[in-house]
Amino acid sequence: MKLLMSILFIGLLGSSAAGAAPLVVEALFDTKSRMPGVLIPFRVSGDLITGGARILEVLVEAKTAGVTCGGMVDLYFPDIIQVKCSDTTDIIIAVRVVNGAEFNEGLFGPYVLKYPAGGKPVKPTPVEDPNILAGKQLFNAFCVSCHNPPTLKRGRTAAQINGAITGPSKIPAMVNVKSESDGASVLTADEALKLEAYLKSM
Repeated sequence: MKLLMSILFIGLLGSSAAGAAPLVVEALFDTKSRMPGVLIPFRVSGDLITGGARILEVLVEAKTAGVTCGGMVDLYFPDIIQVKCSDTTDIIIAVRVVNGAEFNEGLFGPYVLKYPAGGKPVKPTPVEDPNILAGKQLFNAFCVSCHNPPTLKRGRTAAQINGAITGPSKIPAMVNVKSESDGASVLTADEALKLEAYLKSM
């Protein structure tokens, strides 16, 4: 807070020229789109930027206790800053610019960050495909002892799986793989397809 207060003092001194606007910060998202958890862009302009100053530092103060915020200069657009906060809050943005040996600062806001009407968006819990779940169970029962982590076999097809079990280059341990349905020494076509679904889901 002390740092921001000092910036405010210096910034007011820097913008005292009549009719001048040394620094201007413009929110590029409308009020409904300024939400926590996403990067919110602001454009920095004004006489200092027009005169060749570049943004040196961005500080963001959250007015709500326990909320953390951060700010940075965009990697591709030097006149754009990005701000992100962990939860709903009002924020004050401090921008420091430099042109040669001359430094100037300004304080802007408050800006309100809040979730839209209807509350905080909830990420839906994915419903796992029963074939993927069955394939995972088969893999854990018969394959994981030799193929761990399972991602080593990511994308394998049913034909490749059956070929590994029954083909001429089969691993000796593969002959112990038993079908859950009939006890045979090879997987059924349905079981191989379930294993394929699991390995392709990674």
